[in-house]
Amino acid sequence: MDDVARKAEFSKRTVYVYFNSKEQLYFEIMVRGYRILIEMIEVALNDANNKNAIEKIKLIGNTLYQFNIAYPNYFYAIMSYENGEKDFVDGITDESREECYALGEKLFDYFTATLLDGVEEGLIRSNIDIKNTAIILWSCTIG
Repeated sequence: MDDVARKAEFSKRTVYVYFNSKEQLYFEIMVRGYRILIEMIEVALNDANNKNAIEKIKLIGNTLYQFNIAYPNYFYAIMSYENGEKDFVDGITDESREECYALGEKLFDYFTATLLDGVEEGLIRSNIDIKNTAIILWSCTIG
């Protein structure tokens, strides 16, 4: 928090007025990153109305890659969260935990919805486990 206060040119006490812990600050960084990423995916999918589900899955993956290039620090924060136990650390408000979880679920829902579209389009087998397949796709993009 000393480094954050120094970089922001605030006193440490002022930083603690806005963030009750460094973990809380980290969560706020993730929330900002999630929002940027979600907006990027929504723009990409809105521009892809005439694409099929397979093309949209590729588009989601490409958008995640572009997010990583454009916002590497946000990408790192989100991926560290997705691969760790940061939401169980003390110093995080329930509101921040719930928002991070909801935003992460929204990203995951893009994969599940697109897979369901693929089943309806006849491009993806109807007997696949949508949730597990979405988890695999998500894991591949963050791995």
